[in-house]
Amino acid sequence: MFKKLVPIIFLFVVLLCQTQAQPSTKATGLINANPATEKMSADRLSRISKMLEKEIADNHIPGAVALISRNGKIVYHEAFGSADEFGKKLEKDAIFRIASQSKAITSTAVMMLWEEAKFQLDDPISKY
Repeated sequence: MFKKLVPIIFLFVVLLCQTQAQPSTKATGLINANPATEKMSADRLSRISKMLEKEIADNHIPGAVALISRNGKIVYHEAFGSADEFGKKLEKDAIFRIASQSKAITSTAVMMLWEEAKFQLDDPISKY
């Protein structure tokens, strides 16, 4: 019985190794585009820069990264402010620590269920 399975197992392992060894030809990232070509107003996008710079100048936030994409293309991507208390410049690819997101995730899931008419907002909790 085992001798009959050996060729099948060998073929499976070879195919598995082949699929993992092949480099992906698909692009995985977004590409940059001119806002005008994507029917976005560069003037209105510049308002984002002004607002974030003002918030940093007023010491409301230490820094921010903003990215807007349309039709799979990046039309706005900027970093503002500092990454730490020592004044290190914030980079566009900065990684942020986000804490206490359970409420945001739960409320998003609930609203998705509401959009699918799974419940009404005025339903009593005891119903569930």
